[in-house]
Amino acid sequence: MVKKLLNSGIFWTVIVGIVGVVITIIFYEFSNKMKEPVYSIVKEPSLIFDKENATSNFKLLSKDSTIIQQNVYVTTIVAWNNGDLEISKGDVRKKIKVTVSDQNEILEYKITKQTNPEISNFKLKQFENELIVDWDYFDPKFGFEFQVIYSGTEETQIEMEGYIIGAKVKKVALRPKGAFNKYFGIFALIVNIYLVFIVFKDFKRATWKYYLFQSFILMIGLAIALWLINKYFFSGYISPF
Repeated sequence: MVKKLLNSGIFWTVIVGIVGVVITIIFYEFSNKMKEPVYSIVKEPSLIFDKENATSNFKLLSKDSTIIQQNVYVTTIVAWNNGDLEISKGDVRKKIKVTVSDQNEILEYKITKQTNPEISNFKLKQFENELIVDWDYFDPKFGFEFQVIYSGTEETQIEMEGYIIGAKVKKVALRPKGAFNKYFGIFALIVNIYLVFIVFKDFKRATWKYYLFQSFILMIGLAIALWLINKYFFSGYISPF
């Protein structure tokens, strides 16, 4: 059966077609150079001051000594250039900035990490109730991680916005980390390839029940393997940290 399959013109036509599609995709990816500013929430907002449970003897003040009348949250965000080209200041059409919804207040902020700090030199500058992002060099895969403390509610949204030539700042999901699951996905794919070989090898001698059972197991295993590989290798974005 295997020999007959290998001598089939249709089989090799399909293989050549698949290889052609893969090569086209690879050439497209390598030739499609772009600038891509992105950000992601590393740590979801967590409550650090609950105004409802605070005692009357305890008051939280902002920098201008105003009493804060809302809950206070902290979150961590990472931003980076996921593209293949440098983002220069001349590319900026709308400033890249951090904002909070519903006129809530940014109380404190701090850059905690940055790639190649002696080169990139990322900075956050507060203007009214926004944080303007500044830098010296914003090369591919350059980025920074920062923490923001702000007042608001559970519904308050904190986000980044801005526009450079050909692209706007967009929010992305980070690719989950898990070496075991990655290796399990590869192992499952190898096992499925082996099962394909076994099924075709014993095709003439096997009963239809055996063939049906093996095909069922093969489809389940292949679905699991492809799901894991897609989740841990191809879906989501990779943080520079």
